[in-house]
Amino acid sequence: MIEQKAKVIRSDESTIWLQAERQSTCDKCQVKKGCGTGLLSEHVGRRFSTISVPKKHPVQPGQQMN
Repeated sequence: MIEQKAKVIRSDESTIWLQAERQSTCDKCQVKKGCGTGLLSEHVGRRFSTISVPKKHPVQPGQQMN
């Protein structure tokens, strides 16, 4: 199972919206210096995704989730 940390950006009575940094597999690859994808990821910088999940317990904006 893949786990990633995310930050609560908002919530309402039934939903939590989380922001997570997109992880690249380029750090684990042996060819990253000669790969176009690896070079592009260095220039694009950090990218984030926003997802929503059902709210099962109280949370606060800014709280880190696993």
